[in-house]
Amino acid sequence: MAEQVQQFTEKREVRPWKEFALKFKNDWAFNLSAALAYHLLLAIFPVLVALLSLLGLVFGFMGGDSTKSVTNMMVSALPSVTNPQGVVQGVQSNLKASSGILGVIAVVSAILVGARLFALLETFFSIVYHVRPRPIVRRMVIAIAVFILFILLVPVMSLAASIPVLVASVLQATTLGHFAFLTTAAGFLGGVLAAFLLFLAIYVIVPNLHIRLRHGWKGAIVSAVALQLYLVLFPLYVAHFLKGAVGAVGFAAILLVFFYYFAVLLFLGAEVNAYFVEGVRPTPNDLATFYSTMAGKVNEDIPEDESESHVDTKPTEQRDKERSVNYVTETRDQDVAPQVAQNPRVQHEVTKRQQPEHES
Repeated sequence: MAEQVQQFTEKREVRPWKEFALKFKNDWAFNLSAALAYHLLLAIFPVLVALLSLLGLVFGFMGGDSTKSVTNMMVSALPSVTNPQGVVQGVQSNLKASSGILGVIAVVSAILVGARLFALLETFFSIVYHVRPRPIVRRMVIAIAVFILFILLVPVMSLAASIPVLVASVLQATTLGHFAFLTTAAGFLGGVLAAFLLFLAIYVIVPNLHIRLRHGWKGAIVSAVALQLYLVLFPLYVAHFLKGAVGAVGFAAILLVFFYYFAVLLFLGAEVNAYFVEGVRPTPNDLATFYSTMAGKVNEDIPEDESESHVDTKPTEQRDKERSVNYVTETRDQDVAPQVAQNPRVQHEVTKRQQPEHES
């Protein structure tokens, strides 16, 4: 009896992670990450234009040091193999060359492109959280506000990143200063704090869902730590797998790969919040199969206009039944919803699975 309870407990401990992995796959997180990476590549230069322009206006009166610290943080956020210092300096040179109405047009266009990126991200998060996206006008207004907030958040992130480094420099004068790893650990922790603020703001504001700060921090910390580890490992990945990428094409390829895995980590945190905090469960099938099934279900009342293959709901119904059988098999009876436990098809499949156990 004790052995059966232990086996049951192990099943209950493993099952949430299996279901989480199923949700991550069925939501097409990897495919959406690829789409987001492409848009990040297109938006990188307009975003830098908006960042440098607006932050230059806001912090210009504070002197060059304030703007320089923020610029250094933007440089450190990009992979070193792409020469981020040269990219930022090129954007700054173009901004200085643009004056008058052309400069205004460049900044406004950059803000709209950056806002479009956040509007796209909201659409993707609607899939993760299983909610409807905002109406298009409201979506763009909120996206513009989020992008401006993101720009204003950059100095705060820069300050957060510098705090552990400042503490480490103070400790250098003490007996702890003999430990060389303190500087490296401080830099890593500063990066985690900066990334945490960025991810937390995205997870709380972007989805069309009321998410409290205390509910958004779990996914934010997962993505922030994973991002810092990724920034450490990415140069090694480039050195071994992308060493033949040179020139403008190589630059774009490296950035695209970098943004792809960054997007995967972004969706990872969102999925953590959706599943473990908001209680969003996976769909029976992957996004394409589920969409085609539901579209066929809706259109089955007009078969003369919809092909017969498009109204076939069997794939989703079969997968939903299998999931229900697995749930009933691995869960105590009192934890199973009556409409699931009393379903004749589910009961039949559960009995078939339990027969070999009784015979043995």
